[in-house]
Amino acid sequence: MIKPLQKLFTHRKLTFPILIKAMLVISAFCCSGVANAQAVIYTVKGVAISCKVQEIGDDSVAYNEAADLAGKPKLILKKEISIIRYTKDNYEEPFNTDAILTTAGKQVYAKVITADEASGVITYTLPGATEPEKMPTKSIQFVKYADGTRKSFNIPGQKPASAVVKLPPKVDVETAQKNNGMLTILQNWKNKYIAPPLDVL
Repeated sequence: MIKPLQKLFTHRKLTFPILIKAMLVISAFCCSGVANAQAVIYTVKGVAISCKVQEIGDDSVAYNEAADLAGKPKLILKKEISIIRYTKDNYEEPFNTDAILTTAGKQVYAKVITADEASGVITYTLPGATEPEKMPTKSIQFVKYADGTRKSFNIPGQKPASAVVKLPPKVDVETAQKNNGMLTILQNWKNKYIAPPLDVL
């Protein structure tokens, strides 16, 4: 293999354009595995696997690593996967990850570290990233955690806590019956939210 290469690069008719083409061919051959991989599996432990997904089963995913596309597919359990990012289609398929829905309608898959209304920010880590990022809670509708629970922040149409109407306390019927037979007036107060006469209280 070495001698033919030596002969190629010492050939008198080898011009610069031909040399460039040869290098491009070699480069394309070396990178073909990565180009055909078309997906990256991010595990819950933070490992990124460049691969080609062959099949998604009930409990596992079959894939070939970029360096071994022609080999026997490997299996990884779904519970070990955070998300699969399909690079060709620019699409992400979540498995075990949190999801942040912004007020702009964008969905961000990430591991939420803290979501504190008092501080006004949430801290999260994107798949494959090592440094956490922050986002103001005023830009977030809600966070849906991997375990199915959800925390709301700014859902369109939802009244803030200060705007919630507080109902009057329930009327104690037994007490009303003992209070000079004025049950009717107290019942009206309960239903219409009007204050009873002072002499009833």
